Parts: sequence; structure tokens; C-alpha cells
Amino acid sequence: MKNKFTYLFTVFILVAFCANSKAQTCTTISTVGTTVWTCPAGVTSVTVQCWGGGGAGGGVAIGSSGYISDACGGGGGSFAQSVIAVTAGNNYNVVVGAGGAGVAGGTGGTGGTSSFNATSVVAVGGTGGGG
Repeated sequence: MKNKFTYLFTVFILVAFCANSKAQTCTTISTVGTTVWTCPAGVTSVTVQCWGGGGAGGGVAIGSSGYISDACGGGGGSFAQSVIAVTAGNNYNVVVGAGGAGVAGGTGGTGGTSSFNATSVVAVGGTGGGG
């Protein structure tokens, strides 16, 4: 009988890999950018959850008081989930999207896109807020 595991990926400034068998094993990656994950022996599918990075807040102008006027928060990143077939020993790229950069006196930056295996599961980042 094959030993079958289910992995859970959570991509959002944090990536967690969880295997379900008799005991659950989780690995967490918290680095923004691209990480390569190698599928362990016996794993045939993964449940992937991705969150895009949040958009940053922005403001229209700095008033005479020295504070930003008409500031708005950025939008939340999107969410995507899917079960993906994988092959033991193969490498898969996991991208963790960063939050957008805040801007005083302009529109905040857009959050980064998070993904598993480039196009298998993709969550787009939120848009930046303006005034």
C-alpha cells in the first residue's frame, strides 16, 4: 500500500507546508520572493492556498499641518486554493508576494502576486490606496 501524504501550502508573506499522515508535519517559509520546494517521497498531491500581498495605503497631499490629507488604505490581496498533482523528487517554485510600498502624497504600491508552480495556483496582490 502506498504511503500517501497531503501537503498544505499557505502563500502570503508566509508559506506553510503540512503533510497529513498518521502525524501532521508542517514546514513554514516566511521569506518574500521565490523559494524552491522539492516534493518528498510518497507525496502525490498538495493542497495549495495562496494570498496575494496587500496593497499599501497612500495619500493625496501633505497639508500645512505636516500630515497626509485624504489618505486611503490599500486593498487586500486575492485568495486562491486548489489541489495539485505533484511528483516526488520534482522541484516546484513557490512565490510569496510582498505587501505594497506606502506612499505619502500619491497612490500606494500594489501588493505582489503569490503563486505555486508559476500558473498552477495564483493570487494577485491588492491595489494601492490613494486619496
